[in-house]
Amino acid sequence: MKPYCLAPFVHLFQHSNSFDDRVCCISKVNKGDDNRADGVDHNLQAKWENKYYQDIRERMLTPGSKLPECGECIRMEKLGQHSDRLTFEDRYRKTYLEFNTTTGNQYNHPLDYDLRPGNLCNLGCRMCGPMSSTQLSKEYKKNKDEYSTLELPDTFFTMEDGCDWDYKENLDWIKENLLSGKTTRIKFLGGEPTIMPGVLALLDFMIENSLTRTPLMFTTNCTNENRRFVDKISRFTDVYFHFSIDGIGKTLEYIRHPAHWNKIEENINKLCSINSNWLAPMCNTTIQAYNIHHLKDYVYWLKKLNDLRWVQLNTVLVDYPGHMSYKVLPIEYRNCYIVDLINDPIMEWDIIKQSNLRANLKTILNDKTVEDTDKFIKHTKIFDKIRKQDIKNYIPELVDIIS
Repeated sequence: MKPYCLAPFVHLFQHSNSFDDRVCCISKVNKGDDNRADGVDHNLQAKWENKYYQDIRERMLTPGSKLPECGECIRMEKLGQHSDRLTFEDRYRKTYLEFNTTTGNQYNHPLDYDLRPGNLCNLGCRMCGPMSSTQLSKEYKKNKDEYSTLELPDTFFTMEDGCDWDYKENLDWIKENLLSGKTTRIKFLGGEPTIMPGVLALLDFMIENSLTRTPLMFTTNCTNENRRFVDKISRFTDVYFHFSIDGIGKTLEYIRHPAHWNKIEENINKLCSINSNWLAPMCNTTIQAYNIHHLKDYVYWLKKLNDLRWVQLNTVLVDYPGHMSYKVLPIEYRNCYIVDLINDPIMEWDIIKQSNLRANLKTILNDKTVEDTDKFIKHTKIFDKIRKQDIKNYIPELVDIIS
């Protein structure tokens, strides 16, 4: 029987410091489930076979089962958009798979990996946290008295930087699985994976063992020119990039401190100009309180970028942390920008029609929720004070709301 979603049978998602058993990056944790992992927190093979994974696989194979983990894909499909669930279906359409609840498939290991091997990062994005950024980790600890007024989790001030799953047993298991020749994709995020020693070491292993036909995907903030990294990935036949940017110009610099837009744009143009068949990029963009006013300009910039190379678009609505969501903004404020973009001719451009942008814009337009505005204002002012920024110099459209 074909499961509702293939992810729990073929895909392993693992964050740097999180063992919450999510079966993919957009799934939710079913916290009320009695079958959650117990005592196997740091062993990836044990996680792959634990009671929670077995339970969700069984539910995926049972027609009509409740799947609280899958809310985001269900939402996207109701809006007529291509969900991650359907992407997995497309990816394995021509692959013969034998499904089982214990080890997922006939090979008894994941075929597809989403790995975040640490929080090493050179940016401190406002919607991020120390779990994914050493820059933010240092900033929070240095300014604990200021940031503690924001009612942040204690882990923001106490967590150790690094990765708590990349020890020998886990890495040996992943390498053994790769040597089977059945891996269909490895996706790297961070932090910033292009500067992570662990990522470079795994690439070296794959090169040394003639695994260079394994498709790779990297999500990068485009701030670095890492020659060693480019030299390594040029040995692979299929490499894909997600450019993680949330705007252009001053908007991006405000959100992704201490980034410089001119340098990011220069690096993106260099990557897009490479005369190689291994680059198939996508802009991966969060939609949040700080960039709603700027989405139209961003889309037109993307259209210009497509003169260099075909670059797709994926958008994600920020819902955590809640004080960064579009929901903190007055309905009239956010809707005027959303309606203007929806009615713009750019929405008929093929890249946009193939993306989920319209669906996410409609979600915002149909949502009458306004919440956490006070938190948004407080966060903005404290970040501005610590970073010696002033929102009026970056996003003047928000000044009246902040003040």
